Amino acid sequence: MRSPYRVFVVVALITLPLLLSSCSRTFSNGNEFRNAASFAALKSDGSVVAWGPPSRGGDPTCATNPTACGAASPGSLSSGVVDIFSSYGAYAALKSDGSLVVWGGPSFGGEISCAIGGATCHPVSQGTLSSGVRNVASTYQAFAATKTDGSVVTWGEVDFGGDAACAPTSSCSPAPAGALSSGVTQVRAGYAAFAALKTDGTVVAWGDPGKGGDAGSPTGGALTGITSITPNGSAFAALTSSGAVVTWGGAAHGGNFNNCGPSAPSCTTAPAGSLSSGVRSINATNSAFAALKADGTVVTWGDSGGNSSAPVGGALTGVTGLAATNAAFAALKSDGSVVTWGDAAYGGNAACAPSASCQRAAVGSLSSGVVTVFATERAFAALKQDGSVVAWGDPTYGGDSACVVTTGCIAAPAGSLAGGVTQIMSTSRAFVARKQDGSVVTWGLAANGGDSSAPVGGALTGVAQVFTGNWAGAALTSSGAVVTWGEANDGGDPTCAPSTTCSPAPAGSLSSGVIYIASPFVDVPSLPAAPTVPSAGKAGGSTGPAAIAALPGRTTCTRLRCTTTGRVPMGATRVTQVASRTAGAARRTTGARATAASRVRGRCSISTARRTYTCRVRLAPGRWAITTSALTGSTVSARSVKRVRIARAAAHRAVTG
Repeated sequence: MRSPYRVFVVVALITLPLLLSSCSRTFSNGNEFRNAASFAALKSDGSVVAWGPPSRGGDPTCATNPTACGAASPGSLSSGVVDIFSSYGAYAALKSDGSLVVWGGPSFGGEISCAIGGATCHPVSQGTLSSGVRNVASTYQAFAATKTDGSVVTWGEVDFGGDAACAPTSSCSPAPAGALSSGVTQVRAGYAAFAALKTDGTVVAWGDPGKGGDAGSPTGGALTGITSITPNGSAFAALTSSGAVVTWGGAAHGGNFNNCGPSAPSCTTAPAGSLSSGVRSINATNSAFAALKADGTVVTWGDSGGNSSAPVGGALTGVTGLAATNAAFAALKSDGSVVTWGDAAYGGNAACAPSASCQRAAVGSLSSGVVTVFATERAFAALKQDGSVVAWGDPTYGGDSACVVTTGCIAAPAGSLAGGVTQIMSTSRAFVARKQDGSVVTWGLAANGGDSSAPVGGALTGVAQVFTGNWAGAALTSSGAVVTWGEANDGGDPTCAPSTTCSPAPAGSLSSGVIYIASPFVDVPSLPAAPTVPSAGKAGGSTGPAAIAALPGRTTCTRLRCTTTGRVPMGATRVTQVASRTAGAARRTTGARATAASRVRGRCSISTARRTYTCRVRLAPGRWAITTSALTGSTVSARSVKRVRIARAAAHRAVTG
């Protein structure tokens, strides 16, 4: 299962240059799928601009191709948007009032009414998405919205998890009745199935049973005490609080680590007892899992990448992080070296004999100094401590930055990857590197964004952040302008002529004011607005502090704590924190509310060097949380409902791009 429409674990994103760990991503980050062929940009005024194929979300009005597109309601994207989520061919925009606006390909969840989506499309009413939405997850062709009351709303293709209450069939397994009505803290998404983690540590799954939609017979124990869930294309692996692993889904693809089944000769099982304790994290290819243990060893199981008995580059000890292409893994060790295994044509052998399907890494280049590893579908790129980049794997997928082995790729300019690289993103078959001086270097297949020699919208200079689809790249400059390159009809040209295959962005809309381009791999403002506090005139009610604009980031809450993490936005110069009541709060008098608010305790840890922050808030009785906006400095503590402002002198430490 390696077709581009089944790829699940490829695009890796770590925007921080010196992280001593690594991570892998593909079309999905395990929570939502990246839109393959269009882009949607969020502007500082809360409006959204989209471009690309209408059937993939490139036209929110659907004027260019109404029969292949679900439209956003008129004016709904002109203001108030704080986050944009995507499936493979549609978008869902979260607004500050907790409502959700959906548009794009009907067969990808882009049409909530299913008027043109056909019999396999499961609809929802706009009323269910008009308030209270907290987060959104997506499979390849369906969405699941988690609401502030802990319930989940689903829509889109039934066989891809779009109907959590579907009639049981060979391609759809429903969630147990009532299981998604409350208590959900997070939803994870595979290719065609969802898994929801609840506050009590249990898991609810639905969607295609052959791809993890049925968790009724897990391997490794009961689905209780679960702390995290990792999907691949056909199965799920859950980590318990005791460090044990529980799996379900396609047995031959990692869903059963004890028994692959009789018809899976290339599938490997995990050594007996190796997953019963001590596991720290889990990563995945399209059809295999790799568990990183607390002692630095690695346990693998499943199909492509599931056999790590003969790793290349050293032993699997002292491992600190894992990355994956569609069929291979790369392990980063504490000494800065990299070890690989899996299909050589997918980067599984960094010392392969050079050929049209495999380019090796330069001899000795992966023995030390690596700080993180990135991936396309079939190639890896390692970022080193000196800012240089080493690539290996399939040359036409970015595995050969010099393109010396085959003519099917575009080479990076000579010397451009020798230093100064701070960020790497990838399309399905090309890499995109942002350099410290704000320039961009690309290599890989030209039609998939490997050729940035003729960008649209200006020069690739002063770039603050890069974003990618499957066939095109987009750069956000420090001035808020967008520059694109790659396949014109798949987001590479926002000025394309209007047609059924390409909808342009409105003239001038991308020349300034853009703060983010929709991506599962880059943080974005997504804190939901605080629920409306009852007015003082109503019995038991009181007015409360208004929610303020949130920092870019994602928020998850349990009954005891809310945690927000993200990247500090460009130009941020202060911190403001306000305590605001969450949906679970009981109505209180003014005096009682003040008491509850005074018991809020929170702390934001801010790294100016890495432009990241983590805010953690303990929730006292009364269920209060912290909303944070405009950030700089080092560390700020939240006390009561007071606004905490960084002194003007701290502006000198403000993060810049």
